Amino acid sequence: MKRGIYRLTRGWREEEYFGDRLHEFVRALDGLMLLAKGQGEAEFVSRVTSFAKGKRIDDIAREIYRLRSFNEHLSDWPSELAYVKETDRDRLLSERSFQAELIAGAAYRSVLADPILRESFRRDIDISAFWASETGHPLDGAADLDAFSAVYQFREW
Repeated sequence: MKRGIYRLTRGWREEEYFGDRLHEFVRALDGLMLLAKGQGEAEFVSRVTSFAKGKRIDDIAREIYRLRSFNEHLSDWPSELAYVKETDRDRLLSERSFQAELIAGAAYRSVLADPILRESFRRDIDISAFWASETGHPLDGAADLDAFSAVYQFREW
């Protein structure tokens, strides 16, 4: 969890590029999700619903994860996101970065505020046990992405 908190604060400090911000917030979430190799995207999408809610939460989580991979691997725009027009890509990256920040912030607030949850995320074995028993219901304080969408403002860099 300590490394996840470090990544969360790095995301807050990142000012140059939204892709780097998004990447840090996903890494912060990975500190709580303990994603398995080869199962990262599917587990990320499934586990985000414990920390956030919204009308299109699965689609948003999938796009966030694919944009993380795009940034992580310094590759061309992901073919899975080819449906996004080139003129809309900066806006999507900015919006998904904002949403990743909301999700990561809500996740860490929920975990750190609850002593029982805090213990469940202290070690990898505890995190694995949490996800093995998790029912998929959002934690208290889950980010409501629909509520924040009205206040979101695109910012060019």
